[in-house]
Amino acid sequence: MRRKRTRKTPGPKPSITLAVVKRVAVRVGRGLTLKLALAAENKATINEETWKKALQAHPEFSPHYEAGKGKFLDRATQRLAASKELGNLKWLLERRFPDLFAKPDPAPVQVNNTNVFELPADVVERARELSKHGH
Repeated sequence: MRRKRTRKTPGPKPSITLAVVKRVAVRVGRGLTLKLALAAENKATINEETWKKALQAHPEFSPHYEAGKGKFLDRATQRLAASKELGNLKWLLERRFPDLFAKPDPAPVQVNNTNVFELPADVVERARELSKHGH
C-alpha cells in the first residue's frame, strides 16, 4: 500500500523577526523599557511573552537586544561622568537599572518589638537641636 504524500503547510509567520529585534534594540538603546519598545511596534502579537519565546527559540537575536541595553547604559554613564547636574540622570539610572544603581533600603531597627527604620544621624541631630530651642 502506498502512502499519499501530504504537503506540509507552513505555520503562522513569526511576529518577532530579526528586523523587529533590531528596531526594539534601537529603542532600548535610547532608554525605553522593553515593554514600551515592544509596544512601539503596534502589533498585538508582539509583547513581552512572545519576545521571551522568540529569544529562547532564536539565540542569535539576543546579542542585538543586549547591545541595545549596553548602548543606553554606555551613553548614560558617559553623560553621568561628564555632567555637573546629575539629578535627572541619576533618577533614570536608579529606576532603569535598579540592580546596579538603586539606593539600598535602610536597615530596620527593633524598638519595643516593632520594626522601625533608622533615621540618618544628621536628621536626628537636627531634630534635637530644634527641640532644644523650642522650634
